[in-house]
Amino acid sequence: MTIKQVLPVLTLVIASLACGAKKSEVVIENVVARKPPTGTNITAVFLTLKNNTGMDIALVGAHSDVANVTEVHESYNDNGIARMRRLEQIPIRAGGELVMQPGGFHIMLIDLKRELLENEQIPLKLSFSGYRTITVPATVKTMGGMAHH
Repeated sequence: MTIKQVLPVLTLVIASLACGAKKSEVVIENVVARKPPTGTNITAVFLTLKNNTGMDIALVGAHSDVANVTEVHESYNDNGIARMRRLEQIPIRAGGELVMQPGGFHIMLIDLKRELLENEQIPLKLSFSGYRTITVPATVKTMGGMAHH
């Protein structure tokens, strides 16, 4: 075979491998940590997670070096009173999406070790059952109008 004959086949193989890798991953986007008010040592992280693995997985934990405690939480309404609870896991179906946002699922950073600065990138490690652990940067942002946790 000549290079002219091999090149189109090689290009097709590389393209399909690249597409396959993208389709078999967990994609994490829009990772934002709320900048806590001065003197507060607790905050929340919000993100969007897409499960492109082709299998059901679950978010089972989170960790950040900037806090002594990191927990996965859910906000809920209890007879008109806003509450939140710690979750052991959040299932994410194959092909599904998990949106963590104010008033719903979120990650709590509790007992912050230091002040978080606007636009700072802090590491956030997400642990999954049925999948690997992923570390992503969370951008610290002031989020006006958001209820404080």
